Amino acid sequence: MLLQVIRDKTDLLGDLFAGLADAAWGVLTFLVVPILVVEDIGPIEAIKRSGSLLKQTWGEQVIGNAGIGLVMGLITFAAIATGAMLVVMAASIGGIVLAIPVGAVAVLVVAAIIATGSALNGIYRAALYRLAAEGASTGVFSDDLIRNAFVPKTSR
Repeated sequence: MLLQVIRDKTDLLGDLFAGLADAAWGVLTFLVVPILVVEDIGPIEAIKRSGSLLKQTWGEQVIGNAGIGLVMGLITFAAIATGAMLVVMAASIGGIVLAIPVGAVAVLVVAAIIATGSALNGIYRAALYRLAAEGASTGVFSDDLIRNAFVPKTSR
């Protein structure tokens, strides 16, 4: 709420400050949900614990989250653009009777993409939490895979 008040009552500099503070809060609280699920601590302690784990995994957190967000954002954008084109085509061919079901399917596809991105983000957070808190990944992912998931591959 405080950040929204700053955005509403200030100029560009206040917006910039609020944006940076919002991003910092997102990074600081990145592992709070896995911590609350696994460790028997309250929300304030979970935020402090997330901050301490941030020191160990800050690169993986920021790059992994940005990578998943970028890929899912591009897929979502492509789905929205394709859905909009299909709705326009359906409307020109069959009018509103065809455009409405095509639009409904497009909305469901976009919702499924967003849900998939959210699930991937949650899985990544849980695996990163295990790596940071316990020094080992879930067993499904290797530690190197998590650390290097979004690192450019070198050509051989």
